[in-house]
Order: sequence, then structure tokens, then C-alpha cells
Amino acid sequence: MRPHKIEPYRSVFDAIAGPGCPLCRYMRNYQAKCVQASLDPRPKGICNFHAWAIAAIHDRLDASQVFLNLLSSASLGGTMDCDICLRLAKEDGTQLRLVSASFKTLSTVHWLNTYGEICIPHSIELRKQVSLVHTPVIDRAVARYRDKLIRSLQEQQGVDIEGAGWGVLGHAAEFLAGQRGLYR
Repeated sequence: MRPHKIEPYRSVFDAIAGPGCPLCRYMRNYQAKCVQASLDPRPKGICNFHAWAIAAIHDRLDASQVFLNLLSSASLGGTMDCDICLRLAKEDGTQLRLVSASFKTLSTVHWLNTYGEICIPHSIELRKQVSLVHTPVIDRAVARYRDKLIRSLQEQQGVDIEGAGWGVLGHAAEFLAGQRGLYR
């Protein structure tokens, strides 16, 4: 994970502009904010993904203090919950509830019908929270986004330019598996 420019998003609705799943875009930003934030208080647990992110992003002395604290308190052979993952799961649930509650307004349904792009993991979670009458709207948005990604990936075939297609590869990975660090 590289340092990421943090956007001033207050909710998923601030992240709607742009390509890809707005929930993933919001959560990518939120995750960067969590990882790049001060390491005080020190995490009591850390997963593989976030340990490497802390090592890559933070000052060597700050990161080494976090790892020293974790190593000193680690139960050998035991597992620990990642503090950052727990914060992400809570925030992801909050944002999904905001989106599902907004289905009561025609503007959200219209947006999803017309422009909406949503990844498979977020669509699965969203389908659990909305009325059955709205699940076809979600399914059409997912199918439309999948078809767009397929067309974009097909256009990249045979293009041998350094860095060409990286954006669409990231969007395809996110569409299939969700934002890195969110779903394991």
C-alpha cells in the first residue's frame, strides 16, 4: 500500500463521482485515513495487509514501536483481531446502511439505474438490506458494470504500452473481490 491522497469524504455519497464502486472508493479513502493516521493509540492487533501497509507508509521509528508493542503482547500461536480491520468493517456497515436507507428516494434508484457501478461484494451486502423490489436495480447495475469492464479489458488486449490498462485492472479486481483489506 502506498500513501494515498485522502479525500474529504463525509459519506459514500461524496464518493459517487468517478468510475467504479463508490462504496469501494469511499472505503479505500477511509482505509488510507486509518493506516496513515497517527499510530497513537497503538494497535493491539494487526493483520497481514495492514502490518505491511504500516511498514510501508509510516516512519521507521513509529512503525517499529508499533511492531515492538505487538510482538511483546502477542500470544505465540494465538490469533488477534486487526484493529484497522474492525474499524473498516464497522464503517463499511455504516455506509451500506446509508445507501440502503437512501433507496427510499427516487434519486438513488435513478442514479443506480442510470450511472451506478457497484462491485460484487458490496452488491451482495446491499441486496441483503434493501427491499426485494430494489434488488433488480442492483443486479442491473452490477451487470452493466461487469459488461463495461469486459469491454475495457478487451480493448486493452494487444496493447503493449508500459502502464496501459492498469486502471481497468484495478477496477476489475475491485469489482470481483472488493477493496483490498476489506474482504478476506
